[in-house]
Amino acid sequence: MMPTDEAAKRDTAAPRVRRGLLWGLAGTAAVFVYLVHANWYLVGSPHVARAQAWLQARAQERQLARQLRQDPPLGARLPDVLRSSSAAHGQKEVSKARIVVFGGPLSACCTGESEDVARVLADRMQQMGASQSVEGVLVLQASAGAVKGYAATQRLDFAVVADEDGSLARAYNAFWTPRVYGLVEGRLRWIQKAKQVNAQEVVQAFSKGKGISSRPADSDEGGAKR
Repeated sequence: MMPTDEAAKRDTAAPRVRRGLLWGLAGTAAVFVYLVHANWYLVGSPHVARAQAWLQARAQERQLARQLRQDPPLGARLPDVLRSSSAAHGQKEVSKARIVVFGGPLSACCTGESEDVARVLADRMQQMGASQSVEGVLVLQASAGAVKGYAATQRLDFAVVADEDGSLARAYNAFWTPRVYGLVEGRLRWIQKAKQVNAQEVVQAFSKGKGISSRPADSDEGGAKR
């Protein structure tokens, strides 16, 4: 059967229709790319920012996990922060139980935060009825003279010691501040693993005689800070 003229016309027009569709799709794609490019900060930038934030958070979590693996084990004997500082403010006899707060460099913002942590923990220990007397110590990475001058201007009920060379911070692995440690007779009883300090855990560690440590937070709050 010979093809009719109408069928022949359809066969001839089909390639042109396909080419027209392809050109239409190409044009639409070009317009879409142009619009995305022209409005990148409104369209693509938020997605990229979220992806970058997610990647950064995962990287921080991995870094935190690596650094936490360097923590001294519970039960380890650590340097006595009072005996390590000849210029300890408010130095007393070595107590059987001690809360050590590493506050980092001496500065208006960071030192105040660390001082608040040490003060709040001391108050909570009394309020929550710890079974033994616990002494607080704030460790600052500054010269003995600077720490002595700072302590002289404050009304503190705990000792403040200098760690000018950072040797105490390295021994305790205080890689963020403020970071809290609980010691009994010089041995590590409790160590802060999460951003927020759980006062109940600290009291339990001193009251029950069981070495425990706070667990890392599921989500990083801005991360560990120095």
